[in-house]
Amino acid sequence: MNRPATYRIIADAIRQTWLTPEAVPGERLPTERALETHFGVSRATISRALAALAAEGLIETRRGSGAYVAACSLTSELQIIGFIAPRAAGKGELQNPVLHRIYNGIERRAAELGYQAIAASAEYSVTHETELIEQLRRMGAKGMIVYPTYLPKPRHEDARDPLAQGGRDFPLVLTDIGSESWNRSMVVIDNFRLCHDLTMGLLKRGRERILFMHTKPSGLHTSVQDRQRGWEAALQRAGKSIPPSWRGWPDKFPVRVGGLSQTDVELVAQQVLALDPRPDAIIAWDDPTAIPLIRALQSKGVAVPAEIIVAGFDNYEAGRYFSPAFPTTQPDLARMGEVAVDLLDEAIRVKDIRPRTVMLSAEVVWRKEVS
Repeated sequence: MNRPATYRIIADAIRQTWLTPEAVPGERLPTERALETHFGVSRATISRALAALAAEGLIETRRGSGAYVAACSLTSELQIIGFIAPRAAGKGELQNPVLHRIYNGIERRAAELGYQAIAASAEYSVTHETELIEQLRRMGAKGMIVYPTYLPKPRHEDARDPLAQGGRDFPLVLTDIGSESWNRSMVVIDNFRLCHDLTMGLLKRGRERILFMHTKPSGLHTSVQDRQRGWEAALQRAGKSIPPSWRGWPDKFPVRVGGLSQTDVELVAQQVLALDPRPDAIIAWDDPTAIPLIRALQSKGVAVPAEIIVAGFDNYEAGRYFSPAFPTTQPDLARMGEVAVDLLDEAIRVKDIRPRTVMLSAEVVWRKEVS
């Protein structure tokens, strides 16, 4: 069984010792040196623990002065709701743009309803995701919005999974991905319709052989799996058959934190050129996958988009300025966050409310250089 990292244990100990309900906002915590001595760990571990607490909005750090109990922390009178995501959702170098947009909506709507939203990263660990849910619950959070950590295994079939088991007395809403078998309220994008429209748009633009990037069937990434069904439905509607060699492609790469490595992308490009028949369009997982794939194809002498057009998802900022331009999608992720707060607020106020799924529509964006 995986043990939590030392800095997480120290952060939890600091919460229980200095961030109790009796703590006074603005009260100074012991210095890093004092905490180092108290816990018998390195200064680096103390710094990481304090950084984690600051990221959760529990403390404020002041250069040259130290760490202080936050004015709007879990110890205040504010109603707290949490947002747990696989990766950092707040501001900073490690933020994920998709998660950041969802969190912007959460933060805005939470403030309108009188809640204080705090974000925490599960660091692509189901174990840490579970710890965070329990920690925030113990600290008095009223409910939780979770972007589930997706893994190359069917976690929705694990009865021990915290998102699949009991705890119905604690309001919890899922965003973007999830399983209806969990019987949790969810806010998702209509990815079936979105990829159906994208595929039909490619067909109308003269593309006959449209390849789709699959994920492992056992994984949790339901958004990609819904897109796959939309792609299949569009091709069937157009009377196009899917070559057997395209099914499950690419199937030789592990699911990695942060997606495919550059080496993986090069191998994917080689696989594309070896497929029979060779595709004239590829639907990638997202913009961060589409961009290096385009570069890899170009490095092998492929004219993009003339010979092969690559499509992405989620309209990342990097893709807006990339040349050659490629099609993408524009989901209203901030709206997803707002609706998640509305569902959570309803669950907090109304006991034993029935879980429901809200599906949001999205549009395909055909950037100017795409013919």
